[in-house]
Amino acid sequence: MNDASDDLPEPDERPDRPSITLAIRPDQIEHAPEKITWETVTLTNAGLPALLRFAAWHLEIGAAKVSFYLDQDMPDVERFFAPYPRVSVIPCTPEWWASIGRERLPAHQNRQAVAATQAYRSSQSHWLCHIDTDEFLLPETSIADWLASAPDDMAVLNIAPVEQLASTTQDNTYHFKMGPRFAGQTGALR
Repeated sequence: MNDASDDLPEPDERPDRPSITLAIRPDQIEHAPEKITWETVTLTNAGLPALLRFAAWHLEIGAAKVSFYLDQDMPDVERFFAPYPRVSVIPCTPEWWASIGRERLPAHQNRQAVAATQAYRSSQSHWLCHIDTDEFLLPETSIADWLASAPDDMAVLNIAPVEQLASTTQDNTYHFKMGPRFAGQTGALR
């Protein structure tokens, strides 16, 4: 059977392009930073303080919405964020899994992919950022300005977050790290 995908070059034949290419409808392309919207989606079992820190930061830097898919029962998180329309809390209960026609997957990476897919399907924003609760975007410019400069045929962008390290101090001072490549270093240990 001849499939349209048979005509596509292998990913390694196109090193300058992502290995997954998604169609972007022309009516979805936006270049005006003041009109661009973006959201975050996270599958999490982090506690309320970490989720509050994450939501506050990403809303402050311009996210239109923060979606938490709860990987375990967390009624305190649901209650706390209920009055905030820009924070969506979706408990991934057995009923939720059944409502999307799936069983709960054993690997958390697969559950993350399902949560991101569900958020993508319901998103009203131009861009969706799939990020963990211990990762934070630390832009040099506004996220909307950066997204406005994306090429029209670019459906996926790789953003380097900073990762929150566990606090070992009594005052809960947190430190963050970047991967060596994004910090301008080689991968070699020094």
